[in-house]
Amino acid sequence: MARKTQGRISELKRDRPRPAALFPFDGKVGSRGEGGTAQERPLFRIPIYALALFLAFSPEVIWGMNASREAAAVDHSCQSIDVLVKNKAVSIEYLVETHFAGPGAWEKFGTAEEAEKAATGGNSRNAKVFYKNDLPARVDLELKSPSREWVHYVRYYFREDGTLQKTHSDFRRFGAYEKEKGMEQQFLVKVLRDRYFAATGKCFKKSGARCFNMSNMRELRDVVFTDGPWPIYAQTKALPFYGLLKPHDPLEKANP
Repeated sequence: MARKTQGRISELKRDRPRPAALFPFDGKVGSRGEGGTAQERPLFRIPIYALALFLAFSPEVIWGMNASREAAAVDHSCQSIDVLVKNKAVSIEYLVETHFAGPGAWEKFGTAEEAEKAATGGNSRNAKVFYKNDLPARVDLELKSPSREWVHYVRYYFREDGTLQKTHSDFRRFGAYEKEKGMEQQFLVKVLRDRYFAATGKCFKKSGARCFNMSNMRELRDVVFTDGPWPIYAQTKALPFYGLLKPHDPLEKANP
């Protein structure tokens, strides 16, 4: 009886699974070598969770997350400026590019009425400058083609240090059409776009173009149109009429 019991225990020990069988992903895989004997070679496996972490925190993804956060901060800053403008809590100056004094010559006016009178000579550019704490915070620039085929309203937002933080573009042009319908059905298009800028002047985010048919304000896709000029001024000092704004610069006041 004792011999039978010992024999049974020996069989159970032989049949007991090895640790490798309990943990099949041990980093090795079996193969048949010469003579049919089993050999082991290392197998490099990347856990799924590690791969997910790598993809989630890759430089491209991290940069996209940072860009979104930066853009949200810029939007918040620009919205606060818009609130001041809406509540008339800012001072305003009006500028017109007058060709009578030569190409690229700008004049500054204290009221909108004065600026409108000066703009009757077929000017192509005029601007409104909104001041916050005696510094240009927002500039609304209007550009027009000589034939009045298109008009471009570009809004620039500046930081207190004078660097550009955002531009909002509202471009309108005749002769646009939907790609699938062809040139036979042309209309006046309105194209809205945003660009975000770091203090270094680098554009770190661009919004996609949103196109609208101005006759019914219906948003459309795949619109074909000829774009217009979109000047970028990375600092207030780069504005073509900056010389007229210098009296509002505290540094200029302190160091005449």
